[in-house]
Amino acid sequence: MNWLVCVIVVIVAVNAVTCRRNYHQYQEHYKRYDTVEDPEFSRLVTKLWSLDQNRASNLDYSLSYQGRIGIRNNGRDASSRPLFSYVNRDILEKPTYKAFVRLLDNYEKTSGIKEEVSREEETEIYQFLSEVLKSPVMKYVYNYLQKKGKASRDLSNFAAKLYELWFRPFMRSRTTDSSGFEHVFVGEINPAKRIVSGFHNWIQFYLQEKSRDVDYIGFIKKGKKNHLLTMQFKWDNELKVIGSAFIGTSPEFEMALYTAVYLMGYTQVQFPLNGNNVKITCHEVSRNGIKSIASCYPTF
Repeated sequence: MNWLVCVIVVIVAVNAVTCRRNYHQYQEHYKRYDTVEDPEFSRLVTKLWSLDQNRASNLDYSLSYQGRIGIRNNGRDASSRPLFSYVNRDILEKPTYKAFVRLLDNYEKTSGIKEEVSREEETEIYQFLSEVLKSPVMKYVYNYLQKKGKASRDLSNFAAKLYELWFRPFMRSRTTDSSGFEHVFVGEINPAKRIVSGFHNWIQFYLQEKSRDVDYIGFIKKGKKNHLLTMQFKWDNELKVIGSAFIGTSPEFEMALYTAVYLMGYTQVQFPLNGNNVKITCHEVSRNGIKSIASCYPTF
């Protein structure tokens, strides 16, 4: 076998491994669990949507969808421009948004690196939770969960529960390198598999696009009224085969919704929302007797 044939064989083998890896990510993203359709929970979500007074309107942002891609696109760029062509920066000045954005640079994006939480970062977490707990959507979810026996009647206990679910570090790789908030809202990169995991928030996506750390590749499916999207993108040149996120929703809406899904014990629950049929998938992690949110994300 001459050297040229050897090179071709190696390239084909590498591409085959990459395709299998990417397809497995796709299968995991759309893996079917026991999906619940709960009319009462659907009414809760509809109410939360109406209460999300900090949600960005369609006048506050503009999306450039560009190329539509298939599930096996494998990172071939179908979009030369960013996804967000415009965002009203005043949105990011709202209290929950400001507190949320302050958290985004507190994390090591690479899996396997221990997260060290400084006193300043701990203060930022509590400031964010304080703002979220004052929001109409989280207040409504808190009352709902109390009635269902899923939340303490003591607000400080509920705040501690939110911290435990979202911010307590746990081991995803080989050390306390992750948390629910980091995975869902910030994103992580697995250096061994060379993939992006998590990263389901539009604000983080927009800010990373602005800093040119995210390269939008194309959309897989877009929702009605620009509020839900599945797409492919690269972050620090590593591929997110299929990413999904609400668009324009406030941080408090997403945290309240995902918290309700988790505490109600749903792995997958679906409901109509703003003209779309939405499914939320939520995974749990248990470490040393402490249970936390490992991942939560929306799909069609």
